[in-house]
Amino acid sequence: MKHREQLILQAGFSGANNIQKLYWEAASAFSILLAPTGSGKTLAFLVRAEEAGAFPLLIISPTRELALQLVQNCRKILPERTVAACYGGHSVENEENQLKNNPQIVVATPGRLADHTERRTIVLKEFRQLIIDEYDKLLELGFRESTDAVIAASDWQNIQLSSATVLPDFDTKFRSFNWKTINLLDEQQPDIDFYQLFVEDDSEKAEMLLDFLIKFRNERVLVFCSHREACERISDRLHEAGIGSAIYHGGLRQSERERAFIKFNRQSERLLVCTDLAARGLDLPQVDIVIHYQPAKDEATTTHRNGRTGRSGKHGNAVYFTNADYQLSLPLADSLKPNETIHYPDNVTLFCKAGRKQKMRKSDFIGFLCKEIGIPGDAICGVDIFDDHSYVTMKRSVFKKNNSELRQFKLKKERLQFHVCY
Repeated sequence: MKHREQLILQAGFSGANNIQKLYWEAASAFSILLAPTGSGKTLAFLVRAEEAGAFPLLIISPTRELALQLVQNCRKILPERTVAACYGGHSVENEENQLKNNPQIVVATPGRLADHTERRTIVLKEFRQLIIDEYDKLLELGFRESTDAVIAASDWQNIQLSSATVLPDFDTKFRSFNWKTINLLDEQQPDIDFYQLFVEDDSEKAEMLLDFLIKFRNERVLVFCSHREACERISDRLHEAGIGSAIYHGGLRQSERERAFIKFNRQSERLLVCTDLAARGLDLPQVDIVIHYQPAKDEATTTHRNGRTGRSGKHGNAVYFTNADYQLSLPLADSLKPNETIHYPDNVTLFCKAGRKQKMRKSDFIGFLCKEIGIPGDAICGVDIFDDHSYVTMKRSVFKKNNSELRQFKLKKERLQFHVCY
């Protein structure tokens, strides 16, 4: 078994953060970790799971997107462990084939987990460890009964549960597990400045946003709307003005949300126009500005929106577009100025119809691009592989030079094409 320090370095970090250290010191076999989103809980949980050594491990995730991120983190942090992903939006049969190989880690959303338990392709009593990620988000989405049923369904040796809010009645419901609550919600306060922009006439609001985004052209920005129609309108207006953006809301197909998420995370787009579906359940690194274009439905959602910026020790900004009579009970900063020192890469994300079913690996794409096409390794910014498709992100300047060679190519006897994700 690898030492804790090796696992941290393997995950790409130079050392553990304060929340991870405090969790490891305090954790018991049955722990409730209360900590902010984006505080490194996944690494903390997986390192402890590896040290406990009680596999197989089941991880429950509230959303498909978060499940996919958890799978990627599992493969990165614990590459020697086999991992299966179970979530809606793709073939159950393909998942069944993965499960037949007895993976050591299974990451599942509640709905798909219920499907597999009914089919007997997942037998809960065979698992020894359970991680429940963002339990409060599971409650919000209506998965209390199904998640609690999983907790009650097996003689777990180890359960680790995370939440970004206090759970007043949880430990009393499952008293037999002797829960230990580790409250670190105040341990890592985000460094956020708050600003208020007054909108005199709602008909001018979109143009005010446009002017703001042009001024802050270097920053990575989330624009939050209260409904999907507003997202579409804003995205269309930005497109008319020649400003690129990704869009993320519940009215999109899973594949469209997946593409938007990857483009933003891989820095092919610096703007993400979204509903509160993106306020939680996604790992969105390095957001410089959160814009409340329309107000959130409640204070908790507002807090989750703001929690998207000022993470991991970085400074963040939250900007409220409001009417003049709207009073914010926040300490407001004077004026927000563009950060001229920010220089994010200009990337492009490409789509390819080949994935794990075709036995594709990251090394296959990287090897082909570097050896066959001659693209420098440091120009490849990321490879994301799914069941039947993949995304490759590279520097836009390099893509332009090699565009013709990427239109059609052969890899592992497959004739493939790269398409730009617009």
